[in-house]
Amino acid sequence: MSQKVQITERMHSVNGVMEPQRVLIPTVDMLGDKIRQVPLGQMGDLGEIRAELAREHGADITCPVTTQRHLKVIAVIAHSAVTMGDPQAIPFWRVVDPNKPNADRLAGGRGFVVAQQTKERRAIQA
Repeated sequence: MSQKVQITERMHSVNGVMEPQRVLIPTVDMLGDKIRQVPLGQMGDLGEIRAELAREHGADITCPVTTQRHLKVIAVIAHSAVTMGDPQAIPFWRVVDPNKPNADRLAGGRGFVVAQQTKERRAIQA
């Protein structure tokens, strides 16, 4: 997958002083690849994924807004794929806390996220 790295510099406040910050603007593929690395039946942390992406690309942070937008895109594609029986769907539910409001805003909603997480836990126990 082609992953063109885009880093922009933005000013942000540190103790009331504006300082430059290198911000990685991730691609959908970058985020999807990291989500795929979260092991079956485990929960990953989107904040940790963002921090890891930033480190890997020499940035201070990964844009949280772009990350959330891409997660929504990934969720739409993955929800459709799972519904059609595709086992290669990006398991976005591994980085979504079903108890947070964001779960309701993703394709399939909270019910889909919980169902997929439960299915994976049962697969591990079997």
